Amino acid sequence: MVGTGLRFETMEHGGEYPDTMPQAIKLIDAAGRSCIYVPILQNGKVVDSQGYILDDEMRCPMTTLAKLLERKQKLLKRLQANPGTHERDEIEGQIARIDTALDMLKEPGESSDER
Repeated sequence: MVGTGLRFETMEHGGEYPDTMPQAIKLIDAAGRSCIYVPILQNGKVVDSQGYILDDEMRCPMTTLAKLLERKQKLLKRLQANPGTHERDEIEGQIARIDTALDMLKEPGESSDER
């Protein structure tokens, strides 16, 4: 049966919602593989998502890895603009969550520098 053996773990809580709202959810399959789902933010606010992004050049759905890397690149550019302390902390927190998700996507034996 599809979905048999799936487990969900809530991770970070808080954000703009009460502490009962998870800001990261880890999905683990029966084989122990996992991924982390985090809300999409725009200007620091959670936005509704259709669950995919279209690549401008190819006009096809991007992989999870590509989405994470694109989001991280945009956040790094925002850091270069010398944001205020609060915004910097928020951006750095988002980058840390993306790095965690990227680590979970790595193949065994692959280093973070290979991305």
